[in-house]
Amino acid sequence: MNKQNTHLLFIDESGRSKLSDSGNSLLLTGVVVRADLHDALSSYIVSLKGKSEIPTDRNIHAYDVFEGERVRIGNIPTGYRRLPIARVSEFFERLCFLIEGSDMKVIVLQIDLGHFRSKVELAARRHNVTPKAITNYLRKRGLADIAYEVLARKMILDFSHFLESEDSQGAVVIESRRDDDSAVLDAFLAATDGGRYGNYHTFELWANSGHKRINGITFENKKGLSFGLEVADLFCWGVYNVTFGKEKTYDSAAKNRRIDGRLERVGAIIKPLQIRKIQKISRRTIGRVAEDRVSEFAEALNQYRPNTLSLFGDPTR
Repeated sequence: MNKQNTHLLFIDESGRSKLSDSGNSLLLTGVVVRADLHDALSSYIVSLKGKSEIPTDRNIHAYDVFEGERVRIGNIPTGYRRLPIARVSEFFERLCFLIEGSDMKVIVLQIDLGHFRSKVELAARRHNVTPKAITNYLRKRGLADIAYEVLARKMILDFSHFLESEDSQGAVVIESRRDDDSAVLDAFLAATDGGRYGNYHTFELWANSGHKRINGITFENKKGLSFGLEVADLFCWGVYNVTFGKEKTYDSAAKNRRIDGRLERVGAIIKPLQIRKIQKISRRTIGRVAEDRVSEFAEALNQYRPNTLSLFGDPTR
């Protein structure tokens, strides 16, 4: 009997995930790579960092290194060290060659928060309160991260389908979001429970497959030194900026050209690796992937009354 391979799914986000955040779009990127290959790649990227004067004791952040051209030092938000442009470019090219020579697959999902925000704004007008009051109420009900939950469920369902097609076992790895990790864990449990999808045969099959084939979920911090999380972050940064336009432009024309070139390079690398093109999650798919949570969201808005605030405290604080 042949031993089954084990594949790891690394997940990273870009954009705004909460209904109270600014911005309307959220991207989730998943990088799928064999576990045995990932161990070797993680060791190799540490060597690449050392050659380019990049700290080897923590994961890189694509925005910082390839756009800000800096690296974080210490644990304080303002703790950064500038990197020589030549070192950044050298590291970027070496990393790109490493990715191109590796066997991996990529899943990119996109969701529009406007679907949920429109319902929040409607409830706010109906009750003559601010949208912030409604979103804080939803946060107390554990629903502020509903868009992220929908994408995380769909990502894990797609991963389960991939494992079935490869006859492989798997595990999910994600960078810890600290207080928000419960939303990811809830999504993982839901996406591996076929009973949640009795009305939707395809997702029921995928969830049952995930229950058999996905062995667990791991939350890593910035010091996890995980090649998969670093590549997922790089791809998320690239896809988000290419899809929605750069969030920031710089006074230096040369710097803008460098960033544009890096984004173009990342886009070219991703294309042959994608299992599908970027999937924009429609309202119909939202209902199918997270029917239970959508129902809870609608019920919470229906149950909202201005005097319910006293049950949860002052939402404006």
